[in-house]
Amino acid sequence: MPNVKNRLLGIFTNKRNNTFEFYASAYLELKKSKTKNTHDQAYFILKNHLLPYFGNSKIHLITEYEVLKYLSIKTKKRKVYDHIKHLKGVLKLARLMGAGNSEFTIKCPDQKASRGKVFKRKELAKLLWECRDKAWGRRKRPLALQIRMAYSTGMRRGEILGFKYEYLNSKGWVYLPANTLKTKQTTDRAFPLPKSLVRIIRARKRRNPSALYLFQNAQGIRPTSNNPQWSRLRKKAHIKGRFHDLRHTHATWLLQILPAKFVVKLLGMSEEVLNRYVHVPEELAQNAINRVTRIELLEESIAA
Repeated sequence: MPNVKNRLLGIFTNKRNNTFEFYASAYLELKKSKTKNTHDQAYFILKNHLLPYFGNSKIHLITEYEVLKYLSIKTKKRKVYDHIKHLKGVLKLARLMGAGNSEFTIKCPDQKASRGKVFKRKELAKLLWECRDKAWGRRKRPLALQIRMAYSTGMRRGEILGFKYEYLNSKGWVYLPANTLKTKQTTDRAFPLPKSLVRIIRARKRRNPSALYLFQNAQGIRPTSNNPQWSRLRKKAHIKGRFHDLRHTHATWLLQILPAKFVVKLLGMSEEVLNRYVHVPEELAQNAINRVTRIELLEESIAA
């Protein structure tokens, strides 16, 4: 297959082209207004999966049957949630551009009704305890602070790894500028830090006054990922869950105390996204069921 990147760059100028590839190029042009990660994900899936299969197909000839054939091939090796997301995006854009392609439902075979989880406090305590293990060494100690920042504030992984000392003010509040946020719909984000985290962060700054980032190496370069460390820690602690689920956990905790309109402001998300993030903790669900059961038993005893 020819170099896909060059084809994507050149095909957009060809107005007469009515293939999937043409509208995929237009779709990627729009994605450039989003964050780099959003654009890169769309480009990767289009280049490696969707374009090799649909690229030369006329957009109005792509049927539901062809999509089902594609999904039957891909689901044997991988999850297809993101494939469907970008396929829908290209087909929808084509309709908006007047391609005349028909609309049909695309069901995702691997999408869960509720994605993510809420970590139990015992699980969090165990994760933090495992970070103290001498076998990890000094290099792994920052992971404990990253975990605490995630479940205490709901910060995303990228926001934590790119955290600058200047974001923390004298009152213990964090102000994240718009260019640090994942979603461009949010202009900025402000929230308080727990006092224990404020003390830790300020102590780290005193030890290294010239540091720009909270997490950086000897050359002053911030990390881009903590996936390897997080994966090893989970296996060592025998706990399932993504690092991003720490944000789910914080959102669920906040909603037990604050109204939703305050939570979305503190977390920098919409109410629609918040509904996906919030889960019913097992302890609360179990207590609620037990209370209902006790009432039923009481009614039965009275009737007897």
